[in-house]
Amino acid sequence: MSRILVVYFSRSGNTRRLAIEIAEACGADLEELVPAGSREGVRGYLRASLEALLGLSPTLQPLHHRLQDYETVIIGTPIWVWNIASPVRSFVRAHRAALQQVTLALFCTCGRSGRHKVIEDLHRLCGRAPVAALALTADEIASRAYDARMLRFLRDLKRRRTPSMVAPGAVPA
Repeated sequence: MSRILVVYFSRSGNTRRLAIEIAEACGADLEELVPAGSREGVRGYLRASLEALLGLSPTLQPLHHRLQDYETVIIGTPIWVWNIASPVRSFVRAHRAALQQVTLALFCTCGRSGRHKVIEDLHRLCGRAPVAALALTADEIASRAYDARMLRFLRDLKRRRTPSMVAPGAVPA
């Protein structure tokens, strides 16, 4: 695969774990989004939940990688209260024009629900369809019960199907 960047935010570690696995599988660089203010502990959880519910976009620390140096960007988000994590929302809003110039793939992690909605919301926020999408629960990640879906995600990414070939809201089962 060509130059790939995996951009993600993780509060609990599940999205980070998946981002690292995806990056290792396709030889990608990693960019962890770092928002201003902590999202740790009970207070951080409440802050994250409120930001997600209200659709807020917190300030992010500058990126370490330049998006224009990549042909493919894979964006990963945890699901907060059935919504995109606010740091990921900030990243997409700030870099939407640059994301129009790259091959796009999306993934999300969640406790139990919201994955189809969040992939669709992220798709809309990016302004284009991804060539690949992956949505996993924390239980699936902990038990590694997702190998077939990960392989399909990586295969779809490698094929680089045109965005028009992926129906809006299409998320691998």
